[in-house]
Amino acid sequence: MEFKVCPTCKKEYKTRKSIQKYCSYTCRNKNLDWKKNLKGKHNHLGDNNPKWRGGKSIGYQLRICRNILIKNNRDLTHCERCGVNGSLDILGKLNIHHKDRNRNNNINPNMEVICSSCHRFEHMKEWRDSYENIRR
Repeated sequence: MEFKVCPTCKKEYKTRKSIQKYCSYTCRNKNLDWKKNLKGKHNHLGDNNPKWRGGKSIGYQLRICRNILIKNNRDLTHCERCGVNGSLDILGKLNIHHKDRNRNNNINPNMEVICSSCHRFEHMKEWRDSYENIRR
């Protein structure tokens, strides 16, 4: 155990970790310099984040696709392949699958409402085929 002084609130605190710089997450978040000091694999801010979609979040993309499907009277409560019940939200069982694999091509015939299991199976076929081509 060692004692340090928090650079944000100037209070003394006990720490077990030698790398801990702030007394709490609140103080760390008030001092935004910690974001600038992130280096290498720990820098997942903005376009360094693997889920970055050019300023569009996954939730934004889902809302656009869902609105297009609703306008075309598509069923958003069942998988179009196996018929399982579910919900079409970020944590739901159902996903929107783009048949041509282009997430920006949000036209009605290109999108399919399928469950996570069918979606995983669909992409596993691609991975299996590409693996077979590498082995040959």
